[in-house]
Amino acid sequence: MVTISQLDKFVLGEAGAKQLGAEEGRIIGLTDGKIKKAVVCWMATVEAIEFAAKKNADTIICHESLFLPYNAPLGAFGEPPRDFLSWSANHRKSVLLFRHNIGVYRLHGIMDTTNIMDVFVDQLDLGEVVYQDPEKYHRVVKFKPVALKKIARQIKGRLGLKSVLIVGDGERKVSRAGFIWGGMGLFVNARFIEELIALGCDLLIGGESDEYAMQYIKDSGTCAVITSHLLSEREGVRKFSELLAEKFKGSLEVLYFANGLPYSPG
Repeated sequence: MVTISQLDKFVLGEAGAKQLGAEEGRIIGLTDGKIKKAVVCWMATVEAIEFAAKKNADTIICHESLFLPYNAPLGAFGEPPRDFLSWSANHRKSVLLFRHNIGVYRLHGIMDTTNIMDVFVDQLDLGEVVYQDPEKYHRVVKFKPVALKKIARQIKGRLGLKSVLIVGDGERKVSRAGFIWGGMGLFVNARFIEELIALGCDLLIGGESDEYAMQYIKDSGTCAVITSHLLSEREGVRKFSELLAEKFKGSLEVLYFANGLPYSPG
C-alpha cells in the first residue's frame, strides 16, 4: 500500500517539478488517500475500468482526461457544465467506478515529460536529437535527406499501423523532424506547430491532427506524417507503469492496460 502523498512525491521527483499540473492528481474516489493495487493506462475507458474491476484494483492511474468536456471536473480550462456527469459516456464510466469502488488519479504533463516524449522519439529511431526544450515540449531530430513517403513507411512499420496520413509531396526530401505527439498536432495547438516550424523543421510527426491543422502545415510549406494520438503515447505510458512498479515494489501492485484504438479501417 502507498499513499497518494507518496505517489505525488515520486512523480514530482521523476519530473523535477514542484507541483502537479492543474488537471492532475486525484480526480475521483481515493477518499482514504491510500492505493493498494493500480492499473496504469493511457485513458480510463470503459474497457480499462472493467479490466481494473476484474483485477480487483482500487485505482486507475491514467494519462488522458477521464470525462468530457476535457479536464472535467477540475475546471482547468473553465467551469464544466453542471450536467456533465449525466452525459452518456461519462455516466457509464462513473457508474462503473462507483460500483467497483475504483478511484482515478491522473498524470498528464508530468507523464509527458518523464516518459512519453522521449519514448516516442526513441521508438521511431529516425535520427539524432539535435534540439530539445523539455519546458516547451520541443524535440527535434536530424537525419540524412529522405523522401517523405519512405519515412512515412518507416514510421508506419514501427508503430504497427496499416496506414498513416501524409501532408506534402511524397517525393519531397526531408531531413529535420519535430514531434507533435499526442494532440499537439491539433489546430488548437497551432502555436506549438508554428514553434517547431520556426525551429527549421521540414517535417512534423504526430500524433493526432485535424484538417484545420494539416491545412496550416501544408500552407506553411512543411510536411507531416500523422499517426495516432494513442499510439504516439501508449508505449511511454507502459514504460511509466514499469517505473512505478519498480519504485513501489512490494508496496503496490501495478498492472498495465494497453488501450486499443476506438476505430478500425472501413
